[in-house]
Amino acid sequence: MALLEMQDIVKSYDGKTRAVDRLSLNLDSGSVCALLGKNGAGKTTTIRIIMGMLPFDSGTVKIKGQQIRESYPAGIKASVGYVPDCNALYGYLTGYQYLRFLCGIYRLSFRDCMPEIERLSSRLQFEPYLNKLIHTYSKGTVQKLMILGEFLHNPELMIMDEPFSALDPEMIVTVLDLIREKSDEGCAFLISSHIISLVERVCDSYIILKNGITAASGENSRPGSGKTLEEIYFESVDSPAV
Repeated sequence: MALLEMQDIVKSYDGKTRAVDRLSLNLDSGSVCALLGKNGAGKTTTIRIIMGMLPFDSGTVKIKGQQIRESYPAGIKASVGYVPDCNALYGYLTGYQYLRFLCGIYRLSFRDCMPEIERLSSRLQFEPYLNKLIHTYSKGTVQKLMILGEFLHNPELMIMDEPFSALDPEMIVTVLDLIREKSDEGCAFLISSHIISLVERVCDSYIILKNGITAASGENSRPGSGKTLEEIYFESVDSPAV
């Protein structure tokens, strides 16, 4: 049984224009899938459907075999991590206070989480910001806190929407390393990004959307064994409308 299953998902906003049209994908434990496409292709809509934030017209979404509609069944939310493409944090909290808040949501002991908070803060060079208010953070620092917070509860499925957009090159390498490590431990990832060269380094599969339709999908070839993901992407999005 796949950890994440999407079958023939259709989502329209005005009853006519389909933002997502018959999308299907499966993610197994430990797999990393790149979700690619131009702006408006349906990537963020797909992610919001998976997160139970957006109703859809037809099809099925299952996480760990349980069907998702507009909210998660009991016990599923703690299995999923979500790094959105926007700053959705409380600016009047410090980093520590926000992480304590997350621990409460996931019913974790803040004290028990401290070793992992310290470890991840060190990896992400976030330690100097733990006691500072979030509204004083740069975009990159906010991004690091969101990533830290979602790794903290060891999700089985991680959804990441443009996770590299505000990070400097050093932190991008660190986050790529964390994704590899967590996938080796069994966490599945769905990563939406416009930086194809980065996701190509960690993904083992891809799905490319064009006008809400799957323009291409498959396994990510190893270097030297076929076309690069960037080549496949441009062939897919620049081809005649599907």
